[in-house]
Amino acid sequence: MKSFLKRSFVFLVAIGLLIYFSKKYLTDLNRSLFLIKSMKWYFLAIALFLQYYYFLLYSRLYQKSFELNKIVFSVKETFVKLLSANFINLTTPIGSFAGYSIFYQKANRDEKSMFGATIGIILSIAVDFLALFLILSLTILTLYLTKNLSQYELSAYGIFSAVLLVLFFFLTVASLNPKLSQLIFKFVQKLLNKFFKTFRNKNLVAHDWHEEKHDQLADVSEKISSKGNLWQLFKISLSMHLISIASLIVIFISFKNNFNILNMIVPIFAGYSIGYLFRIISPTPQGIGVVEGIMPYVFNSLGIDLALATIVTLIYRGISIWLPALIGFVTFNLITKKEKGEENGETTTGFEH
Repeated sequence: MKSFLKRSFVFLVAIGLLIYFSKKYLTDLNRSLFLIKSMKWYFLAIALFLQYYYFLLYSRLYQKSFELNKIVFSVKETFVKLLSANFINLTTPIGSFAGYSIFYQKANRDEKSMFGATIGIILSIAVDFLALFLILSLTILTLYLTKNLSQYELSAYGIFSAVLLVLFFFLTVASLNPKLSQLIFKFVQKLLNKFFKTFRNKNLVAHDWHEEKHDQLADVSEKISSKGNLWQLFKISLSMHLISIASLIVIFISFKNNFNILNMIVPIFAGYSIGYLFRIISPTPQGIGVVEGIMPYVFNSLGIDLALATIVTLIYRGISIWLPALIGFVTFNLITKKEKGEENGETTTGFEH
């Protein structure tokens, strides 16, 4: 109950931040209200459907990544858990990582490897970032050629590239350099045991832990490189981003009768990729406040009216972050109640299966 109240409170604070930043960036309120009234609302339904399809593909990406680690989730189950994770991410200071605890709980109940779940999560993130890196690289090049590239955008791109490199180094080191992989796991094992001994006076992990984890990672690395698994995951991830961009385009179309996609494609791709980038590296959960400021700025710097750019950004964030979080609020509490019922020996109707 306390956890529920805490998350509810943080969620309300997050909504308060959204309202605050909305007022801050909607400088021309009359112009903004006029734009909202002129919006063709049936386009919003199309954008919502595209975001729904985005989450289905997102679920498929995680499901397939877990399958490579011998952890079986259905697409429906993964879909529900990702929505719940989205809510958790929005209500915790560490943002994009806290929500993954919901997958660990499931893996633990099914007596699956926690390390396998970790590899599945890292693989999903890495492939997602790889597709974004492709879009982002084209964006950075375009901004540079049009002399619209800012120093903070370039710095953020550098940080993101370094993170992506570290993720793929972890996933491939066991197969590319087995000796180095074993040395790294051995070092981690010593570090964990040394730290744990200061509190409990015993080792945290067994002496053969580093060999077991190295072998497990090597097995997954081989699966990733064989049978086109990486390519399949990459296609899913790239499709996700393109569908999300399509929903952004649809929102823009809903405000303009003479919408020229060819003229708007560069600003929209740039706004999306830079916004997504700052959603990842922002210190606030899911980039609250930061993304709402960055995306309109990028759109406006490439010729889009600031009021229109701000309204579109807020609507897009609403259907891609806030609405899934609201649904996740419901699914998270249903999952929690179901798990407590199972612990107490109650028979529940599982909505995940």
